Amino acid sequence: MADLDAAWTRLEAAARAAGDKRIVEMFDAEPDRLANLTLDVAGLHIDLSKQAWDEAGLEAALDLAHAADVEGARARMLAGEAINSSEGRAVLHTALRAPATADIKAGGVPVMADVEAVRIRMKSFAEAVRSGQIKGATGKPFKAILHIGIGGSDLGPRLLWDALRPVKPTIDLRFVANVDGAEFLLTTADLDPEETLVIIVSKTFTTQETLSNANAARAWLADALGEAAAGQHLAAISTALDKTAAFGISDERVFGFWDWVGGRYSLWSSVSLSVAVACGW
Repeated sequence: MADLDAAWTRLEAAARAAGDKRIVEMFDAEPDRLANLTLDVAGLHIDLSKQAWDEAGLEAALDLAHAADVEGARARMLAGEAINSSEGRAVLHTALRAPATADIKAGGVPVMADVEAVRIRMKSFAEAVRSGQIKGATGKPFKAILHIGIGGSDLGPRLLWDALRPVKPTIDLRFVANVDGAEFLLTTADLDPEETLVIIVSKTFTTQETLSNANAARAWLADALGEAAAGQHLAAISTALDKTAAFGISDERVFGFWDWVGGRYSLWSSVSLSVAVACGW
């Protein structure tokens, strides 16, 4: 603890010293500033030179990381240890970005076979919707997706959509998260229920806001297509197969994910199926 406190003190002192200078002055005083504070690693170009710190500040930050055992914590995370102390769970969103051959375990149990199985199902479903193999109840291909979720089940996919929308996807994607019914009405105002696929994202399928919007979506579909046909326009991201079945969603249209995926990292999981359908695999 003493080493950690000392490291914080050094970093705070370095921050105060740098804070008294303008970045232009730092460049004038350090001819090699750009070279010393620029990194090329893992395909990324990282320029730290335009930030209000100097090499002393960088060294102090690294000293703090060593004192806090950041590298050890990273190793424990990658080893699948339960570093999520509040819930007693592993933190393995890294597995969602890993190749199928990676040796990744959660609590000693390999996870990549399950991860790859979901990936394969996601890809197959996305391509089937995009090609028109999977159609709506009236035989029309899907031209729009309505993604219903909240928090981590909404923000990550929404970010991906904002980033990828410039590629001009052939399928439109809309999001509904607000429990206020006005958002649902505005979002669906110009959508055709015959050509809209609704994807409901809730691991437990009990999230109040999400279910409120999901019920509104099912009613919207049923009003246009009939209750029996509404299920052909529904898919879900959930692990509660009993609840999704009761809602009218067939098991082959339910995609799961794991308790070692935190909400803020879940965009790498099946939570972003809607983006894969809209933009392609």
